[in-house]
Amino acid sequence: MVGAFGIIWAMGCCNWNKFTGGDLIPLDPPENLTLITFDDRDVVIEWDPIEEGSVRGTFRGYLVRVWNHALSQVYAIPPDVTRTPVQFFPFSKNFITVAARNDKYVGPRSNAISFDAPQTVYAPVMRRKMLSVQMEQRVNLKFLVNLEKTFIEAYAILKEVYKNKCLFRTQVFEWFKRFKEGRETTEDDQRPGRPSTSNGAKTPHFRAKGINNEHLR
Repeated sequence: MVGAFGIIWAMGCCNWNKFTGGDLIPLDPPENLTLITFDDRDVVIEWDPIEEGSVRGTFRGYLVRVWNHALSQVYAIPPDVTRTPVQFFPFSKNFITVAARNDKYVGPRSNAISFDAPQTVYAPVMRRKMLSVQMEQRVNLKFLVNLEKTFIEAYAILKEVYKNKCLFRTQVFEWFKRFKEGRETTEDDQRPGRPSTSNGAKTPHFRAKGINNEHLR
């Protein structure tokens, strides 16, 4: 009886994929997610390749998620890539995880890495360069609004021109809305009580550490 039951159980397992469309939830998270390096806008991360058998379906690659206290973005990474740059959210604490995916499901997330993105610690030259690129995009966005471009059209044009230096979608939307409402200046609003910045160059403070997903729930 035990042997017969084992055969029936095995047959059921073999046919299970027929009832689920061939894909099940991947079993394992990618391991050893590591932060390699960073610049003024991107971080380079790396992880160990997943065992394709654990994907339990057609292996479609990885999903990398980057988030902070308010925003989140997801990158689709090809199956043969395990080292890639991704944009981080400046002036805040960031978290990154990676997960394998098949045609239907995304598997369990890796342990997250976290880091404090540079805040008021940019060297003055780097900060001026960053602000000048942002200002240039605001001016161009205002011009696109005056041409009566939609937000989707305007954002696509900025993305095409500035590539990975383009403002985040949420930033573009906020300035698009302001210009549509009649705002003229492209300067930031003055913040009351904002402390003055130092003229001395400082080294960016950047800290990365591993954390367990349980702390993120």
